Amino acid sequence: MFRSVNFTDWNQLMQHRSNLPTNTVRALKSIDYRIQEWPLRFGRERHQYRQNASLIAMSEFERAADFCRCCTIGSGQGKYQHGKCNVWKLCPYCSHKKRKQILSKFLPVFRRGRWWFVTISPDDLCNLNPLTIDCLVDWWESCRFALNKSIKAGLINGAFMFETLSVHAYWPHAKGLPHVHAVVLADTMTPAIVDKLTSLLASYHGQWWSPRKKRWFEPEVPEPIWAKASTRTYELLREYDFASVLSYLCNPVNLAAAYIKDWPQVAGNCRQVSQFNENVVEAINAWCCALYGRWGHRYLGALQHAHRDFTGVKKANREKKRHLRMVKELLEECQLKRIVEFDPDKLGAPVEFETTAAQEQ
Repeated sequence: MFRSVNFTDWNQLMQHRSNLPTNTVRALKSIDYRIQEWPLRFGRERHQYRQNASLIAMSEFERAADFCRCCTIGSGQGKYQHGKCNVWKLCPYCSHKKRKQILSKFLPVFRRGRWWFVTISPDDLCNLNPLTIDCLVDWWESCRFALNKSIKAGLINGAFMFETLSVHAYWPHAKGLPHVHAVVLADTMTPAIVDKLTSLLASYHGQWWSPRKKRWFEPEVPEPIWAKASTRTYELLREYDFASVLSYLCNPVNLAAAYIKDWPQVAGNCRQVSQFNENVVEAINAWCCALYGRWGHRYLGALQHAHRDFTGVKKANREKKRHLRMVKELLEECQLKRIVEFDPDKLGAPVEFETTAAQEQ
């Protein structure tokens, strides 16, 4: 693979297409075709689709061909839904389709309980390479463990968690922040409950979940979680805040932003550019390996479809035209522009600040 060019610069890549594999050139052409043909799906500036897709095309991502050909792939054998790559963690169009499913499932039930938005992050970045795959998986599993145990203890009623990653740097080493966003259904979320959630996460030492026996098992060799947890918890008081958070959960991961930020540090030095691009490829490989066999999102407790007290709209009702019209009207009331421009910091002071305020007094 040609390593001495800017992987996010589509024009530069096309200038050097004679040095690139045929499949990569086809993928690059498909990227431009999508932007020209479906600008609303792939041409929005905030998604940086051209840069992200070019980066994916130049990587070793095994679904790169599907990702770069989204909306035209199809399959007569039913492996993928027609016209969708289903790489919704990266693809802006497939993430939009996923967003619609989630909004249809939960937005109409906003008034059935009290909702909270929780972000659980490590207090330090981790390296992104094939040797640190376990760091990503362990963090996501520890968050799942803590939320599951909180439900069992009656602290919360249910949770809908999303496993994600933010890449902070590729040079001189690739570093990222694995974290979890969760929409929580609970009667209350006091600082004491948040502290209990954090302590449950800290007690994770490699336990693994058995889907068949529906319980956590102890590992043969216990290993403590590699970082302390930092949380931010907000109550969702308004319907449009709830809609905004549900939409925010489905934002595609931006792998290109850190690349564009770090590129000036290596530009002009072929040796450093080559190493820089190698770091990027290894980081993407690590993330993909960590996601292998994982859904990327989980429904727990009362937000799980099979739960006897499921708080959500059942699938049979979600597919009715009347329900779809109702969801559309709710979104119009919430103002789509406000949802698109959502910023978690605008939700107000987090629950954790109540402890800080009390200590200062």
